Amino acid sequence: MRAAPAAAEITTIQAIDAIQRYACFDNYWGDGAVLGGRTLSMSIRKDGDRAFAWIEDFERSPNGPRTASFLEVFTYDGRTTIALHLQYHLGFAPADDELFDRSRVFRNGVEVVTLTAPSDCTPRFDPDTPLKERMLDSIRTAVAERLSDFNKNGISNYSMRLGILMGNFNADYPRAFVLVAETGEIFGINFGSYYPQPGEVYVYPIFRPYEIEALRPKIEMFGIPMQIDVGG
Repeated sequence: MRAAPAAAEITTIQAIDAIQRYACFDNYWGDGAVLGGRTLSMSIRKDGDRAFAWIEDFERSPNGPRTASFLEVFTYDGRTTIALHLQYHLGFAPADDELFDRSRVFRNGVEVVTLTAPSDCTPRFDPDTPLKERMLDSIRTAVAERLSDFNKNGISNYSMRLGILMGNFNADYPRAFVLVAETGEIFGINFGSYYPQPGEVYVYPIFRPYEIEALRPKIEMFGIPMQIDVGG
């Protein structure tokens, strides 16, 4: 196994950029809760290789109340990404988890900076890097193992040689998506750690029809064709 690289100190600029990119990821691939084009005040505290941020009115709430977003940003091996994202409703007595997350931000070293929520979130993919190639290898292995398990357990009957379409992604994406060509199924890929390995990539099926309908044309537009060997 590849030796773990040394941790790097995160900068405020890195954290802001990661949050803006995460907002664009969510607006294109997710539910589009982040309202773009606005300038917001963000409280942020850095602690070594991670930063904790608190932003009010960053996302719209389906239920109406104002919200606050807590984000943990992590930098590791050239990948600065959102490790944790939680939403809290303002105007209610905070529960213990909200008080804990607030305490991770609002203590010595906290700074207040300006965050501009991006208005143009057309996907722009970074050039291929050794890190992205390692992530692609992890995805290919994890998808093959997951579909092989479905075959072995009688859940599915996939071909032994299977074509999949991997939705293009950037190394800081929290997750990605795969379309199985012969069945039309879509699987989500969660990156379970800051440095993905095959055993740390979680593959899960997308069941909701509206999600499948929304994701399929996006994967087809920005797809990477791959072949995998499926057991059974």
